[in-house]
Amino acid sequence: MYVSLLANLFLIMGGSIVIWTIFAFGAWVGAVNSDRKSVKDFMTEVNKEIDKILDRLPPNQVVHRNSPIKLTSFGAEISNSLSAKIWAESQVPNLFEDIKEMQPFEISEKCEKYVEAKFEQDENLQIRIRKGAYEHGASIEEIQTVYQVELRDALLQSVGQSHSP
Repeated sequence: MYVSLLANLFLIMGGSIVIWTIFAFGAWVGAVNSDRKSVKDFMTEVNKEIDKILDRLPPNQVVHRNSPIKLTSFGAEISNSLSAKIWAESQVPNLFEDIKEMQPFEISEKCEKYVEAKFEQDENLQIRIRKGAYEHGASIEEIQTVYQVELRDALLQSVGQSHSP
């Protein structure tokens, strides 16, 4: 009888352990699922915050702002797609006499004024620059800057100077 009582006790305890193990396993699965949902929610929130940060970043720059300015790869891409270098080379004969005695910084200033004036006067150039701004997600001023840099480089080359300080 003592053995049978002991056997029943082990059976009850074993059953309790099994039941407790099943309960604990179920609670653990529930916690894992809950954690997975909170991680998913957390990642969604993080992605939204990253999008907000990216929206505040400045757009691609068309030039390196060190002196003298040079086109970035984005600026070169714009120049190629708009044939800005070809346009600049076609303008050299119009400006050569005016700039042949100038310093590089003076040529750079002349190019800035020239491109702005041409933009106001030349409807074809105006359309090309506006269209380029639209297609590349840049401002009109940034596209004009691409033209200014290409014109400056073409003029400097025509007088045998470099754009280095």
